[in-house]
Amino acid sequence: MKAYHQIQYAWLLLCMALIHVIPARAQVFGGDPARIRWKQINTDTLRVIFPAEMAPQAERVANMITDISAYHRQSIGYAQKKLNVVLQNQTILSNGYVMLAPFRAEFQTTPPQQMDQLGSLPWLDFLSVHEYRHALQNMHFNTGLSHLMRIAFGEAGQAFATDVAIPNWFWEGDAVFTETTLTPQGRGRLPAFFDAYRALAEAHFPYSWMKLRNGSYRDYVPDHYPLGYLLCAYGRERYSDTLWKLVTRDAAAYKHLFYPFSKALKDYTGRTVTAFYGDAMQYFAEQWKQDKPAEADLAKPLTPPSKQYLNQQYPIFISNDTLLFVQNSFQKLPVIMQMNLHGKTHPVVRPGIVADNDFDANAHAIVWSGYRNDPRWGWKDYGVIMWYDMLHKRIKKLTHRSKLFSPALSPDGKKIVAVSVSPDEHAQLKIFDANDGMLLDSLASPFHGMMAYPRFSVDGKSIYYVAQDSAGRSAIIAQDLDHHQTHIITPFTYHPIQQFCQSGPWIFFSGSYSHIQQIYAVSLTNRTIYQLTYATSGCYSPAVSPDGRWLVYSQFTLKGNKLMKLTLDSAAWKPVDSLQIYASDNPYVASALSAEAADLPKEVSHRYFTITDYSKSFQLIHIHSWEPILDDPYYGFQILSDNILNTLSSSLFYQYNRYETSHGIGLSATYGGWYPIWNVSGQYIAHRTAWRSNGQQINWNETSIGLSGYIPWNFSGRMMSRYLIPFAGIQETHVQYPVQKNIVSHDVTLPYFYLGLQFVQQRLQALQHIAPHLAQRIYLSWNHSAGPHFAEQLFAETDLYFPGIWPSHSLLLQLAWQGKDTANSYTFSDAFPYARGYHAPFYHQITKWGLNYQFPIAYPDWGFGGIVYFLRMRLNLFYDDSKTLYYVQQQAAHQRFRSAGVECTADTRWWNIYPLSITLRFSHLLDADPVLPDMRNRWELIIPLQLR
Repeated sequence: MKAYHQIQYAWLLLCMALIHVIPARAQVFGGDPARIRWKQINTDTLRVIFPAEMAPQAERVANMITDISAYHRQSIGYAQKKLNVVLQNQTILSNGYVMLAPFRAEFQTTPPQQMDQLGSLPWLDFLSVHEYRHALQNMHFNTGLSHLMRIAFGEAGQAFATDVAIPNWFWEGDAVFTETTLTPQGRGRLPAFFDAYRALAEAHFPYSWMKLRNGSYRDYVPDHYPLGYLLCAYGRERYSDTLWKLVTRDAAAYKHLFYPFSKALKDYTGRTVTAFYGDAMQYFAEQWKQDKPAEADLAKPLTPPSKQYLNQQYPIFISNDTLLFVQNSFQKLPVIMQMNLHGKTHPVVRPGIVADNDFDANAHAIVWSGYRNDPRWGWKDYGVIMWYDMLHKRIKKLTHRSKLFSPALSPDGKKIVAVSVSPDEHAQLKIFDANDGMLLDSLASPFHGMMAYPRFSVDGKSIYYVAQDSAGRSAIIAQDLDHHQTHIITPFTYHPIQQFCQSGPWIFFSGSYSHIQQIYAVSLTNRTIYQLTYATSGCYSPAVSPDGRWLVYSQFTLKGNKLMKLTLDSAAWKPVDSLQIYASDNPYVASALSAEAADLPKEVSHRYFTITDYSKSFQLIHIHSWEPILDDPYYGFQILSDNILNTLSSSLFYQYNRYETSHGIGLSATYGGWYPIWNVSGQYIAHRTAWRSNGQQINWNETSIGLSGYIPWNFSGRMMSRYLIPFAGIQETHVQYPVQKNIVSHDVTLPYFYLGLQFVQQRLQALQHIAPHLAQRIYLSWNHSAGPHFAEQLFAETDLYFPGIWPSHSLLLQLAWQGKDTANSYTFSDAFPYARGYHAPFYHQITKWGLNYQFPIAYPDWGFGGIVYFLRMRLNLFYDDSKTLYYVQQQAAHQRFRSAGVECTADTRWWNIYPLSITLRFSHLLDADPVLPDMRNRWELIIPLQLR
């Protein structure tokens, strides 16, 4: 929204706009391939919607959620609403979410490779416990003022009210606590989950409460998951397991209108949120002191300390004195670096778009899994093997449309092994020819679970990998390639194993047998496990030099993971006690975890459900919200409908155009279940306005109906995101001109068609990059009448981004041209980017070029009152130059509109959750404005309230 002299309305409009953004979260519209045959399990508690091949998994999800709903909700309440759960098995990404508007969950069913981060539990068991807790939260929070907001604005209103009242750390912290107490694992038992806060405790908690809530462009700040778990766990341990049910009930009801959560917490604990946070951190700091190893850690830093964030991970030796690793910072994208043991480094190759930065290498080649999208379907993507030839410095893609993870080279470099996961969640190891990507062999896991991080043995006769069994325990396994025999190297436990490497008779791995992730070694001869490191923070990704002298690994710090080096001396290693290997405890909050403890994956009921077809046309019209329209110059109200599969989105709306002072009502429906996405719409607009060349204002009313389609192609790959969107449509508009000066009352029917194309290509961005270092956006459109009344409009626009002087700076060149017919029988909608500071002029042709140089001036990391937090301040210096051509009595005339100025933008977060960039613009007009010719300087406040 551009607020011209209307700053007094900014607060009200901001609140209403944030209501508007809620339904946009996490959705993929029309993302499922049309060929999928959907099935369903439909009960009073939930409806599971799934592809036909996932019936066993769907039954498992239904049983898990049904048991949680029946027996494990005393700490959140007993409000009940049926949940729709959609299983998405076409994507390689591992995730899940629950949302309102409409109320549903989506589970991305491919299990993750990173067991140290998310655990080794069966993936759908994990998602069922964690995500259904979010569903129960939404049911419980539908009370008091949040319920009134639901009545006033639908589900979007409740979502806004509860997101403002309930902090994001509670949503996720409570769900993580639930996954920990209802299963034998959960992130509350994973050492890696506490790395950041353990380091913050060592540094005496240097960050403010608001910085922890909102993040930073300057310093590494852990996300709200571990913060939430620590606070929720401490609250249960110190007070009771029903504390949060009472606090969130009062907060969602807005028992206290201002700061509802903090004041509700104080009602039940006597502590404000910040004081409560201090108490919790003091409690855990004392607990973590007991975790410090008694042994001295002998490892030394391999790289010098950095004042800025610099992250180094996944080291791999390619010779005795040379290793590769992945490095990134807030200003630079991930790159595979080469370094000798004296610390001299140089970049080798950037992996680009990946799901995981893991890679493997030898002296001649590097392989990794690249991420690729399906061109059309947003829920379908691929993991492809990428090969980099270090001698010729060439990259090639070995596999196509595959779903492969964690590729590794054989010792002779002729083969590649990778993990493959099928749509029905079955994992295999697949072996490919490293030259042409031909499939040579497939190996299934005998343990009926996920497989992760495979590696060839040093003699190439076996493959080692991390295996998951049906109970969710993990172990290192050896698969003999000649005789197809399987050997268990480490015992199956609930202590996840991260990565490993082999050196001679040893396998070195990152394990979680203590409360801090350490590096261990297991003997291949007698299976004895030894602890090698005694660090005070997590150690990951071990690599051993070919001569067996050096161990290098990555250790967590607040300035990024750092490479550490340890001299190997097996005579000094101490074996790990078997009790420690098999131990399973409730770390730090034993009483809290015991109060609601269960082993739900083991105890879950075995009901048999009726499975039926799920029609794609079921509840296509599913009204869930009614909300304001705030998309300057349009303001109004709309009723929204979205079906559960997210293939039909429709709205009934009223809107006011403040530029034209016109009023309109309309209906729009968009269907995304076919390859092209189709839209049908109808609208009536009263009192549209435009200006003639003689300065006369004319008014008219119009009725229009239209049909349009577009294809949202996604061709992203390597370093670039690429989107190509061709679109076309037909529309018939009936125009009614009332009696006006020099105009008699008459009607005009104008059928017309339009064609267009949008292309966007942009390079990946690091955190501090204001804009991509290289990007192009091209937009072309052509509108043309199809009846006796001639009307035409052509529009072309391009934005070209280039790097600035410093990595965080950005240079933008803008070019635009638009041409209209001279008959003036109809005015098409206008999206031309006029020179800043000017009102829209009259023209038949207009050209514009603009130059922008944008750079950060400060990273304040400051806020107040839990309301607004300032992350970054940036300036944009601009110059715009446009020229018009128009005809008056068949005579050509020109006007020029030039402006220069500065935009100061504050990148903020509101209520600790909603990002909002607010810009104050000053424009100096070098030419006369077409509406206010005496104006030379103009100030504008720009608040982008259209946040979708």
